[in-house]
Amino acid sequence: MRRAGVVAVCSALVLVGVLSAVTNSASASPKEKYKIYGWVIDGWTGEGIKDVEVELKIVPYVVNRTFTNDTGYFEMWVNKGSYSVEVYKAGYTINWTHVKVTNKDVCVNLTLLKQSTVWGYVRDAKTGKGVEGAEVVVFENVRWTFSPILLAILYRMHLVNLPIPPYLSRLGRTVTLDDGWYALGRNFLFNPMKPGTYYTLLVMKFGYIPETKVITFREYGEIKEVNFTLNRIIPI
Repeated sequence: MRRAGVVAVCSALVLVGVLSAVTNSASASPKEKYKIYGWVIDGWTGEGIKDVEVELKIVPYVVNRTFTNDTGYFEMWVNKGSYSVEVYKAGYTINWTHVKVTNKDVCVNLTLLKQSTVWGYVRDAKTGKGVEGAEVVVFENVRWTFSPILLAILYRMHLVNLPIPPYLSRLGRTVTLDDGWYALGRNFLFNPMKPGTYYTLLVMKFGYIPETKVITFREYGEIKEVNFTLNRIIPI
């Protein structure tokens, strides 16, 4: 009889424990999720951009990732907290913003711009062969009246840590490959070359007379071919 009583008490305790666990489970609500959503828009055309990679970060860690649809729309479900939303697509600038999710969904709209590119060849005027190692520099917002030689001198002076002249607004630079080929603009991720703005290209290499050309773009994403022919400096 004693053994039966013990078994009955144990069974009752087990039943109470199970019922308590079920009750607690039912009363505990699941962790709430909120939506970060929005559109990635072309800043020039105003149209949505598809296939843009959207990363959600708690810096420096990526906690979620998705891609925009055909209209540029995206969404991600997250917990409460502070996040960085970053967007990328090849051929465009990059953009990001910070958001704080509290107790409601958050709308985030971001714009990107297509990267304009200038490319071409730098060749020797006498041989017609590509000039390897020529420096190609692009300056912004000024239609130069300086001679190429004076511009090259001013640029070199700036490189030796003299005060930066206001007319030397350098946007970027590169060096030609062994066949004389160069390209500029594909790595301007934050400040792309803009339509309606004048840019001066300066090409120089030791032993050659520098050359310049002025260009402008009609729209974002435009690709221009600009070739140069350098003449050797004749020794005196």
